[in-house]
Amino acid sequence: MVCSNADGSDKLRPLIIGKVQNRRCFKLFNPRLYCDYYASKKANEILQEFLIAFNKKMKRENRNVLLLMDNAPSHIIPPNLTNVTCKFLPPTMTSHLQPMDAGIINAYKAHYRRYVVCFVVDAIDSCRKPQIEISDAIRWTKLSWDQVSAETIKNCWRHTGIIPAEVSSVESTADVSSSSSTGSDVGDTGPLQNRDFGNLFEQLSQAFNIPAEMLMSPDEYIAIDSQLPTDELITDGEIIWRW
Repeated sequence: MVCSNADGSDKLRPLIIGKVQNRRCFKLFNPRLYCDYYASKKANEILQEFLIAFNKKMKRENRNVLLLMDNAPSHIIPPNLTNVTCKFLPPTMTSHLQPMDAGIINAYKAHYRRYVVCFVVDAIDSCRKPQIEISDAIRWTKLSWDQVSAETIKNCWRHTGIIPAEVSSVESTADVSSSSSTGSDVGDTGPLQNRDFGNLFEQLSQAFNIPAEMLMSPDEYIAIDSQLPTDELITDGEIIWRW
């Protein structure tokens, strides 16, 4: 999960949910230095813990914020949040209104997958198995999220229409935030315009002797999991009931 305010001046640490709390690769690696790491299947408990900590942070900073969230069954808001007001986006309109889905997640993925391709190419050049550990993924997640620019974030917010295009002052946008899990997304693919990314794909095709007509493009690689659901799907009846 990633979360930022509307002008990109405040990006929270990524929240990552794994399957195991203490992995072997964590022996000399502390994931908490890079992200908020959890190992649990109870997403509603994780969200509530996140919101309570986020509320404490806003209270310390004397800020009152509006947090926009996806409408999902696991998103249960804890009571007594003093400095954070949570609002759900309409369940059928998330892909159109969620700023994170308007290109922010896409930009993050482009940076992240470039790290993956670089790692694989380097492993092939070094004649070693390109085995990626969870610790590697966590490092790349932190680096990739840091590389998403404030300008990209502002443009994505404006693209949704939530923030009017003419609004430019930091004060008017800084305390509206959005959070989203890294699921489907569309929008800017900034790092893919880098010629080095295409060169990495060419190196991979040569290393594995992949015919040009079968080679996946960088854009296809970034969007390979864009249709995977990241939340529990709800029925039409549940959508009507929620409205």
